[in-house]
Amino acid sequence: MLGDCQDTVRTTVAEAANTGEALAQLTPTGGRAFDLLLLDIHMPGQDGLCLAHAVQALPHPPAVVFVTAHADHAVSAFELDAVDYLTKPVRRERLLQALTKAQRSHRQGARAVRALEKHYDPEEGEGWAVRLQGLTELLMVSRRQVAAVREELAG
Repeated sequence: MLGDCQDTVRTTVAEAANTGEALAQLTPTGGRAFDLLLLDIHMPGQDGLCLAHAVQALPHPPAVVFVTAHADHAVSAFELDAVDYLTKPVRRERLLQALTKAQRSHRQGARAVRALEKHYDPEEGEGWAVRLQGLTELLMVSRRQVAAVREELAG
């Protein structure tokens, strides 16, 4: 069904048969970074809720959308910050809606840690700096580039 949604989403898809395989692909040493994890509740080994909990500890966790036949776990899923919860059988329109939510969430998350801030440096005086997600250090911005940086952060 994801193949039918590729007109709206650029995707690289990987599958895992169980939580161990999924974690191996999701950890930084797995070599890949994923923006979205479509996850079933009932999986071989640990269940999908345990996997979602483990994913939250990653440095850059993907958004999680649960896709399951078990609607009774929705509250637990949203307590783990799931972007959406789809019940099987999944309709294409509903999947597209969940993918759109995940993209919006990813963009908002990326913008939340990016900010242009006034900064005072003892040597340089007052100026501007960019704060980026995952970095404790501010990146100084020259006065000439402030407008371009502001525009880029807004876009």
